[in-house]
Amino acid sequence: MRQERSRSLIIELQTWLREQHARLSKNSDTTKAINYSLNRWDAFTRFLDDGRYRLESRIIGEGDGSRCVDTNSTKVVLSSDN
Repeated sequence: MRQERSRSLIIELQTWLREQHARLSKNSDTTKAINYSLNRWDAFTRFLDDGRYRLESRIIGEGDGSRCVDTNSTKVVLSSDN
């Protein structure tokens, strides 16, 4: 269920990121952040096909087993139920 609802949103997000990337200056911080996201797209979307991962936005503590991608304003966390 989660994957079904998320997949279309993720596709829309990737399309939007690519559109913004094409419009922005190559040297802008936003472009750098978009590049970072798109270059790690497989890891970011892993939760769609592997139910052991869940996508969360929350503050995490050290040592809880999660992998965190930290931008200045947002943390994206991939964590495993294992």
